[in-house]
Amino acid sequence: MLTRLQLMRFNCPMEFSDLTSLFCDAAIFIFYVSTAMKYARVEDLPVWKVAADLGAIMIDWTDNPLFRGTGDLADQLQRAALSISNNIAEGFERGTTKELINFLYYAKGSAGEVRSMLAVMKRTERFRL
Repeated sequence: MLTRLQLMRFNCPMEFSDLTSLFCDAAIFIFYVSTAMKYARVEDLPVWKVAADLGAIMIDWTDNPLFRGTGDLADQLQRAALSISNNIAEGFERGTTKELINFLYYAKGSAGEVRSMLAVMKRTERFRL
């Protein structure tokens, strides 16, 4: 499990993009590996912890002055990143494996949305570091 401090080193769009890509590829696998273990709370799921860390870091990162004057970009990045952990939580709380899997795919879609925005940002002069 990555700690928040370890994730903080991801401080440019491409590295965040790599992290969300890793999350997308690993989320479903982590779920299947961890299903043998019973979790009472969504906050105990390893995949939720990583997603929550990503959301918290994205909130901090988008507070950077580079985001001033970019319209809704910071807000959209924050909402999409938070949607990852929120979808995992909603699927978990629904109580069925089928619904959890559906919401994990929604979380994967949100991670793809974050990754897409970061890829577009990397193409701009403002965010090219």
